[in-house]
Amino acid sequence: EVVSPIPSLDANGLEQIVKVTKAIKEAGGTVNRWCGLHIHISVKDFDNFQRANIVRLWEFQERVIERFVSKSRINNQYCARMSAQRTARTVVALENGADITGLTTKMQSLNVLPFATPKKTFEVRLHQGTLSATKINTWVNLLLAFFHNSAMTARQTTDFTAPSVNAQGIEVRPLLDVLAGKGLLRQRDANYLINRADALARRN
Repeated sequence: EVVSPIPSLDANGLEQIVKVTKAIKEAGGTVNRWCGLHIHISVKDFDNFQRANIVRLWEFQERVIERFVSKSRINNQYCARMSAQRTARTVVALENGADITGLTTKMQSLNVLPFATPKKTFEVRLHQGTLSATKINTWVNLLLAFFHNSAMTARQTTDFTAPSVNAQGIEVRPLLDVLAGKGLLRQRDANYLINRADALARRN
């Protein structure tokens, strides 16, 4: 297991990921299907409704976001899908600033329990383990864009559409178009994710 310090969101932070993944590979490190990539994102500067909206919209868009990860990670015991009932209880608790520790579990794709600790983070557990700096950095950029857009639309009608299906599976372009259209996600990252989703659909 590799635990990183809190990286900066500039080129230096991205370069740190490149250096770490390179060092692991050079030392003979590998990953297999039992490895996961867990990302903690600080939500301490959001208000109650913004934090709640992140959880609400994650459950709404979870099937879309799953298109960017390997099949082995989808709804497995370490990162289960969000249930509608559990999500609803957690959203109400977050909106009211109530205790969330007895309402949910860490073993789901979006783990909100670290918010109840001094970390004040939400943990995304969905992605498979990887030593590709490009995959890691693009995934982080996607999560940051998703979190910020969800916070921006708190108390409003979401601009994310209900998931729809195309020949490859759940359509990813509407989600990415919203994030890229607002400048929250670079278009090159959106294009990478579209290609990644298509490649995974062929593999899976």
